[in-house]
Amino acid sequence: MMKKLLTVLTLAMTLSNPLAARAADTPVVPIQQLKTPAGISVWLVESHTLPMVSVEVAFNAGSMYDPQGKEGVASMTAAMLTQGGAGGLSSEQFLKQTERLGAGIAADADTQVLSVGLQSLSENIEASFSHFAEVINNPDFNKKDFERVKQALLASRKRIQENPGKLADEAFDQLVFGRYPPYAHSVIGTDYSLPALTRKDVEDYYEKMFGRKNMVVSIVGDITPEKAVELVEKHFAKLPKGRTYNIPEAPQEQPPVLQKITLPVPQTSIIMGHKGISRQNPDYFATLLMNHIFGSGGFSSILMEEVREKRGLAYGIYSYFEPLPHWGAFQVSVKTKNESAFEVVDLVKAEIEKLKENGVSDEAYQEAMDYMIGSFPLRLDSNADILTYLTFMQTENMGADYLDKWLDNMRKGTRDDIHRVAKKYLKPDDMVVVMVGQPGVASKPQKTATPVKQKPEAAAPKAVPAAAVATKAVAEPAAPAPVTTAPAPTPKPVAVAPKVAPAPVSQPIPEDVLVEEESVSAGVSNVSSTAPAKAAPVTVVPNPNAGKIIIPDDPEKLRAAEERAERKAEERRKKAAPVATKSSSTPKISATDSRQLKDAKVKPRTRRNVDADEWL
Repeated sequence: MMKKLLTVLTLAMTLSNPLAARAADTPVVPIQQLKTPAGISVWLVESHTLPMVSVEVAFNAGSMYDPQGKEGVASMTAAMLTQGGAGGLSSEQFLKQTERLGAGIAADADTQVLSVGLQSLSENIEASFSHFAEVINNPDFNKKDFERVKQALLASRKRIQENPGKLADEAFDQLVFGRYPPYAHSVIGTDYSLPALTRKDVEDYYEKMFGRKNMVVSIVGDITPEKAVELVEKHFAKLPKGRTYNIPEAPQEQPPVLQKITLPVPQTSIIMGHKGISRQNPDYFATLLMNHIFGSGGFSSILMEEVREKRGLAYGIYSYFEPLPHWGAFQVSVKTKNESAFEVVDLVKAEIEKLKENGVSDEAYQEAMDYMIGSFPLRLDSNADILTYLTFMQTENMGADYLDKWLDNMRKGTRDDIHRVAKKYLKPDDMVVVMVGQPGVASKPQKTATPVKQKPEAAAPKAVPAAAVATKAVAEPAAPAPVTTAPAPTPKPVAVAPKVAPAPVSQPIPEDVLVEEESVSAGVSNVSSTAPAKAAPVTVVPNPNAGKIIIPDDPEKLRAAEERAERKAEERRKKAAPVATKSSSTPKISATDSRQLKDAKVKPRTRRNVDADEWL
């Protein structure tokens, strides 16, 4: 019932959206394709509703272009652009000037693209654009700032090593892409490469990648085409011409393998999957539809129904296609109790086999199609969303009519197509499986706070007052009994060769972590390091938005709202993180936080997943 209610509300919003009422021959988004005299590509969408202008300058210079041995240099370069001073201003001076202009400036690198964004009041666009251009034209890469930024990235690397989910994600990429550098390594670099990066590495990368032929410009907001071309030509025409950098070729598909990374945590984080498809694949839209039914449709998905609702093996489980250039990956992500880890893996594979064998019902197909069509306008309901699409469409050569054809391409998908692509692209026997935790190990029962009852045959204790016993039981319900006879024994050493780089992954494994890698066909296990690492258990926090039905502003948030509504109807526990509502005002940049410039409306989301309904 709640699912149908949300579908009705979504369709109502769609009908009230200007995109839904457009004529058949009217573009979904009126993109103006412009070119400056210097040959720079500029895509513009005029929107005079608000006196704001959003700009994104992007270079094909993401982490897939990192030189081998210098992984992380793209991310470091992006960070230094806004945190290393520019145009003769120190990082703090640059930030203060940005604040005076009422603007937001941020840089970011993902797998494919390094981009720099600007958000400004239209009345200040001349001064703001000039200030923004200094980041691209004249970055200083201050030595002192470089060391600070480097330490921050090293701290981020350490946090990844302490996070089971992120460890699983990294290990999965390294296995499914065969340790192929462009796709396999983390965007922020590796524990081998990041400490070795130098300021000169950043300067060399900037000189190599920042050229006019390798850049695109996207603009959305209160600005005319003439002014847009004038600003871009004025400030970027003197950039070196440079060259175009092609996307690296895809690696070879990897054989199935099971990798276990042992951490002393109560849950096992699992990522399993195999080769996927690219966005250019003609079956891309049919796979989006199929995967919505299988694993990305929230509580209506097959995986959620079988794994959570029927068996209670996990709080949530999702599948998604990651459409990287050439092919990308298909993934299923779930966290479960250690003792049920292998059961969940087997269950996922069994459900894939059922989908390949039986296809989907008419009802499931129609609900998925209604959702994909009805939620489409929500993908384009802000300037920031449109800006992200413009950049992605340019850098991946998708054509200016990509959005115009999106609905038609989705509607072409039939129930038979879903069955066909499931049989073609889902391969349970070829899956790479990564488990981080203590898979297969039963959780130890928690100690009860009744130490006196453990010895029923003993006489009433004469040395320990009852009040003292009760006090201790309440104060330390789960603490182990104190040891007074001898110091704690040291951990038993594991017989491994010293100074051997971890075999299963190209990154070093966290200190004291056990890694096993098994060939799925041969079942051979190899220990590469030792255990245990300290990790905090996962906790569930009550949702402060409990009881509210929120219709948010993008498909991911819509799905989260749907899940909360169904949980309320079923009187289940609420999800941890509340849905963030979109603010109508420009985020204020704090003068006291000159080290971290994070404007959510400027920093773009990852373009490679921009319209993937299944990416969470």
